[in-house]
Amino acid sequence: MVNIKYLRQPGFIFDLIRIFALHFNKIRWNELFVIKNKEQEDCLFYENVLREFPVKTDDIGIFFIYLDNKSCFFLDRFICNNKRILDVDYSIDNFLAEIPDAPVLSQELVDYYLPDSKIKVDLKNHEFYTGLLELIQQQDFSDKMKNMILSFFINPEKAISNLKNEFIEKRILLMQYYQRDYKVNDDFQKDFDLSAWNNRLKKCGLLKKDITGDTDYYISICHIAKNVIKIHIKDNVCLQILGFDYSLKLKESELMASSIHFDVFGKIISDSNRLSIIKMLKNSCELSTSEIAKRLGISLNAVYYHLDMMMQVHMLKSRNEGRTVYYKINEEYFLRAAEAIYSFCTNRGIA
Repeated sequence: MVNIKYLRQPGFIFDLIRIFALHFNKIRWNELFVIKNKEQEDCLFYENVLREFPVKTDDIGIFFIYLDNKSCFFLDRFICNNKRILDVDYSIDNFLAEIPDAPVLSQELVDYYLPDSKIKVDLKNHEFYTGLLELIQQQDFSDKMKNMILSFFINPEKAISNLKNEFIEKRILLMQYYQRDYKVNDDFQKDFDLSAWNNRLKKCGLLKKDITGDTDYYISICHIAKNVIKIHIKDNVCLQILGFDYSLKLKESELMASSIHFDVFGKIISDSNRLSIIKMLKNSCELSTSEIAKRLGISLNAVYYHLDMMMQVHMLKSRNEGRTVYYKINEEYFLRAAEAIYSFCTNRGIA
């Protein structure tokens, strides 16, 4: 039998990051954070969150702006690629203590936003700033994003100080929010069926490893990131960070996974870059994001845009190896698409 333990800290840390992500990505809420057919309800919820957790400074946006891969620096750095998040004793204090000083964090930001540049940060060297400016101007980022990155490097110490102060202030407010909203955890534990949930995850391709009786299984509930489903597996430890609307979010994924929408299918394969990606993956079985960008001769951000569109309809599968994401064809999707198209040649119709 799988042992289940409920942890507070991972979900709390995710919620803390999500507060700032909501503030700095307002125009992308419908794309990033809401469930289709619940847009109005979800957006109203997030508007109330921002009223309760006002962000006082905009010079920390560089840490929380979502790129076309639908992730942000802090989410990648401290949740997705942080193995310590699987430690039972990992806490918000550990999270705050791990925020590095200006030279280290600046280098991590450069590596995140300019992964192929290999530029070394030297905050005391004028040539570094000249080289950084040239590289930023070559990117597909919006003008707002470019200005945000360059503004950070004018005074990184101040931005990091503001970041830590904002985290400390929001931490207190979030603790109070959790105390008022304590029933969320009670209701979750009362209704949660692990076996049924894992079966649904497997059918959607979100759980790729079997959970055995030897697995230490941890669940952490988010009160702010209401629609999140994040799964971390290492050795015999599985952590799931779930928003309180987790079941509705998975239902949305299930509908997308089981249905072939011809308008979406046609839109995807009508683009020459996306069609080239499909052909590449068919011939190569599996490719990383950077390799796809290199073969297409386009930027990583552009590749993320195409891959995300294809992943949303489950046309592709992905796996992580460290910070590298590899993609391959989801054969089941194309078999369903072929069957749906073939139905036009029969009297069966489309179910």
